[in-house]
Amino acid sequence: MSHPIQYQIGLLRNISKHEGIDLLVNFYWDFGINESYDPEFGSKIKWDLPLLEGYKSQFIKNYAKKKSTSFFGCINPSVVLPILRKEYDVVLIFGWALFSNWLVVLAAFISSTPILLCSESPLSHEASKKGLAGKVRRAILKTLFSTISGFPYIGQENRLFYESFGISPKKLFFAPYAVDNTMHDKARKEKKIGRITNSNVKILFVGKLIEKKRPMDLLKAFHWLQEEIGEANTELWFVGSGIQQSSLEAYIADHNVKAVTFWGFQNQTELPSFYAEADIFVLPSGYGETWGLVVNEAMCHAKPVIVSDLVGCGMDLVTSTNGFRFPYKNVPKLVDALYKLVSDSALRRRFGQESLRIIQGYSQEISASEITNAAIKVAQGIGTKVNE
Repeated sequence: MSHPIQYQIGLLRNISKHEGIDLLVNFYWDFGINESYDPEFGSKIKWDLPLLEGYKSQFIKNYAKKKSTSFFGCINPSVVLPILRKEYDVVLIFGWALFSNWLVVLAAFISSTPILLCSESPLSHEASKKGLAGKVRRAILKTLFSTISGFPYIGQENRLFYESFGISPKKLFFAPYAVDNTMHDKARKEKKIGRITNSNVKILFVGKLIEKKRPMDLLKAFHWLQEEIGEANTELWFVGSGIQQSSLEAYIADHNVKAVTFWGFQNQTELPSFYAEADIFVLPSGYGETWGLVVNEAMCHAKPVIVSDLVGCGMDLVTSTNGFRFPYKNVPKLVDALYKLVSDSALRRRFGQESLRIIQGYSQEISASEITNAAIKVAQGIGTKVNE
């Protein structure tokens, strides 16, 4: 893996608990362990969770001049040595966007070590990969996929992506993308409310304030909603930071938008109280939002959700019984969805309870079991040809 990722540590712990599994996690970079600058948040961060507890791990020396999650931001040649020595029964990699992962694939191919590949890619985002570059990319990926023994897929869009390359169904294992449901369930049951406890309907956005997340679409929709129903009973909360905050603040000033609060970056243990107090959760992202784990978190807190049709989790998590999906960039449709939920408290409660029911099937325990099952199967001899 690139580095200890706050959303993945629960998955790693659960995999390591399985009988017959001896898990060693090789990290390419120590981002998040110590205070580090995140350019998209525009600030230094250090996650307030024990990122390295509950599983075995090590950091592989990274020779990149500028360490990052870009392709040449992880150059870790020594990661191949134990693979070439056939010390592993199965190798699991996350995506193909890092140089070191390609080194792992090459070493596994040479040593005939089975590979499991996890990625977030949704089929709906393939429309943005056009022209010659898109054709070359697909040719490269088809070659890569021919070396892979199993594909744990995170959701239906991800499965459709693999199927578009002709991957055999028997190589696909549903490992639902999940957050630490247990932590959020505990926070929900404790019902710790501590910031603003008024009767206003609170609309929540959680994430980096960057173009991919399209926070401006939500702000414009909220402004239009206020013009329709008045300013008295709604609030908009932005939890997160990023380069677009200044543009959002300028829009608020220019249009005299009321009741918008920027809470800034909040660490993992601080987020549950924001979900607890919110009434509606919105993620209006566009291309690049391959899943959207903040939607999982909101659903753990029994919230109705609104997402664009490009948010990767939408096909799995958002139905007509717990929320709305609106066309990407279509602010009037987003306004319509907000209006339906803001104006109907009974609908919000009903949708929220359905969100809570749906998210029980998307847990890190289930995902770990499926990845473990996939690892055992490929270790026992599933072939490596893409159409087998």
